[in-house]
Amino acid sequence: MSVPNDLEKLIISAAKKSIALHEQVTGGDWFDSGPESFLQVCLAQQISKGGNFSVQLEASPKKVNRTLEAVHAGKPSSNHNQRFDLIVWFKHEEKIRAIIEVKRAWTKVGPVKDGEKIKKYLHQKNSKAKTGYLVVYSVRKNVETMIRMFNNIADDVGGKFITSVELKKPVEGSYWAVGLVRID
Repeated sequence: MSVPNDLEKLIISAAKKSIALHEQVTGGDWFDSGPESFLQVCLAQQISKGGNFSVQLEASPKKVNRTLEAVHAGKPSSNHNQRFDLIVWFKHEEKIRAIIEVKRAWTKVGPVKDGEKIKKYLHQKNSKAKTGYLVVYSVRKNVETMIRMFNNIADDVGGKFITSVELKKPVEGSYWAVGLVRID
């Protein structure tokens, strides 16, 4: 794990607030039972309250490029119609700070697929983003297995596991957490 930067601290704080809000709204349900969209919206709200950022939900690369009035030369990329869960913009500039994908994970397959989508976009010639994040939430029988899964996801996408949030033991023998993986 590494020391989080300012945006990562906002993401982590937003995840903690999301967990508390989910428990309040549902009367105590575990966060791992919640839909990805709940965490997406909570992240967007908290990140935008952070001062320097605005957030665009469910934006495709095509929509991002239109926002920036980018002109494509040649064949458009094959992932133009895919959507990113969140695009974080610098509030007073037409500049992307990061792409965020949120994923509930029972295995690493889904998060790795989303991580590859981010990585593919970041490495395109016309990409307007330099950094992406996977926000992954899950349940495991022990903390070590959970951390190992987050690290394996990071390794598989060439990213870096930043931290995990709110490791809890909701039921004897189970833990759940939110993990943050950075992709450059």
